[in-house]
Amino acid sequence: MADQMKKYTIELFGESYTIVSDEPSDDLTQAVEYFNQCMEILSSESGLKEAKKVALLTGLQLSQELLRMQRNVAKLESSETKVQSLLEKISSL
Repeated sequence: MADQMKKYTIELFGESYTIVSDEPSDDLTQAVEYFNQCMEILSSESGLKEAKKVALLTGLQLSQELLRMQRNVAKLESSETKVQSLLEKISSL
């Protein structure tokens, strides 16, 4: 069952936003902190200062990061399946 929706005020790249979420407060705080870190890094490395552009590019970078991680998980799951199969073959000897 989903948690109850709560209203939060968060700060992204120096701007305040009010959002509604059913995520646990600690998870949301951690996500906001990570997003802000990514925005700060992107801004300092690129020289961009416009919050909207930095946020959009940060979102794109995080999407790429997520896709890489999903591919890695799929590879690990495939490897695990192969190892399990080999273990079963060894056990049946």
